[in-house]
Amino acid sequence: MARRTTVRRPAVQVREQRPAEKHVEPPEEIVEEQPEAPPAPAARFLMALDVGYSNLKFMTGLQGEAPAETVLPAGAGRATIVPLRPGGGNPRVDGRRVDVDGVAWVAGVDPSRLQTHARELRPDYPESAEYIALVHAALLAAEREHIDLLVTGLPVDQWRDPARCAALRERLTGTHQVAPGRRVTVAAVDVLAQPTGAYLDLAANEAAIVEPNHVPVAESRVLVVDSGFFSVDWALFDDGDLRVANSGTSTAAMSVVLEAVGDAIRRDHGSGIGRDLLERALRGGAATVPLFGHPLELAPYLLAAAKQTTEAALTAVRQSLHEEQREVDLVLLAGGGAKTYAEAARTAFPRVLVTVPPKPVLANVRGYWWHATRAG
Repeated sequence: MARRTTVRRPAVQVREQRPAEKHVEPPEEIVEEQPEAPPAPAARFLMALDVGYSNLKFMTGLQGEAPAETVLPAGAGRATIVPLRPGGGNPRVDGRRVDVDGVAWVAGVDPSRLQTHARELRPDYPESAEYIALVHAALLAAEREHIDLLVTGLPVDQWRDPARCAALRERLTGTHQVAPGRRVTVAAVDVLAQPTGAYLDLAANEAAIVEPNHVPVAESRVLVVDSGFFSVDWALFDDGDLRVANSGTSTAAMSVVLEAVGDAIRRDHGSGIGRDLLERALRGGAATVPLFGHPLELAPYLLAAAKQTTEAALTAVRQSLHEEQREVDLVLLAGGGAKTYAEAARTAFPRVLVTVPPKPVLANVRGYWWHATRAG
């Protein structure tokens, strides 16, 4: 029987076919609704206000933005005492027409422009109608209906009295009828000692005011002398703290200097020049004033009067420090009379840096603005 050979073929690998995949639509994306973010709070509108006897200074603007700054003469009176122009033309008034208790006033005008008007040079000036007229002029110039925070100041001797500070806050807070068709609401008011403004300005702008190798302001004893028209205020700051016992007020200020100038001119020429006219000349940077139709040099009279008056003021400052065991490190002169008091300050403090900041008339109000931007 024949042998049978069986040839086995190699096994064929069979691929298993998977059933075709069924197309499945992706599930819809579930988006969770997020709660709406609360709107960003509106920037606060701020005002720093320094109502002086000679100048009205204020800064206004939104928090976080550069403020607008304004300096006006501090003359204020009822509209009826504005002089008339011949021929029936409108009187030249550089200030603003405002209302005070329903009566028309002009504020922010040079005092010499007002006829039959006596200046308010008295300690209760913030309680006067003239003061409120100047406040209304500043509020009107702000061109806002709502001011979130207004920061102002009082002379040191008045600031020490809590009742005076509370009375001023109450008087300035609320809605003011500044003109017949215009109301401005002030939501909150802070009242500082006036020289505190200049100190805060110094601390904020130290590099521009203090010598590079000087002890930092925050670690220094700083004496601020704020020379205004009616009073000279001074305040001692020790490591940033106000030492009230070493702070005070003197009335040997620019008004006294100008009165002495007028008296000296009267002795020499038989007729004096009024304080308001002298102030107007100084404000405008005039070197002369007219007398009997001729120009009269002011410098000799100013230097002589300033020497006598400023020495008296700085003597009072030194006396307030005589029991202190540590000398001051820096004297900062602020206010409209800063340069007038510089020589007397360097004589009184010969070994101390005496400095005058840029635009010293605005030093306090710049510090008030700095405080306003950081107040809660």
